Amino acid sequence: MIFLLDTHALLWALLQPHLLPAVVRSLIQDPMNFPHVSSATVWEIVTKHRLGKLPLAVDIAPRIDQHLARLGTTALPINHTHARVAASFTSFNKDPFDRILAAQAIVEGIPIATRDRFFTEVGAPTIW
Repeated sequence: MIFLLDTHALLWALLQPHLLPAVVRSLIQDPMNFPHVSSATVWEIVTKHRLGKLPLAVDIAPRIDQHLARLGTTALPINHTHARVAASFTSFNKDPFDRILAAQAIVEGIPIATRDRFFTEVGAPTIW
């Protein structure tokens, strides 16, 4: 199964896996599955860490690529269709990171592991 990890799900998978629901933990651990991480998630983690808004990522941000490889994730780049769909959402959520992740889940037809209700509000398939 291919699925996308929301930023908080990725951070929890790396730092506090016990906070993830059992279904998400088992999906990540199953070698037959393919957890994807958006370029936007990497951008968000590194940016927020640099701004001091994500202190728990102190060991993650500088070596994010190594952590993603250890977790066995696949990169999901942002393309023009993702950007167009993200810009079309009329939902109140103004977080550009959430918007692009939701667009990627919709465009690629893959569920996103998240506890954030915004994703279901805009029609993105979710797992949690």
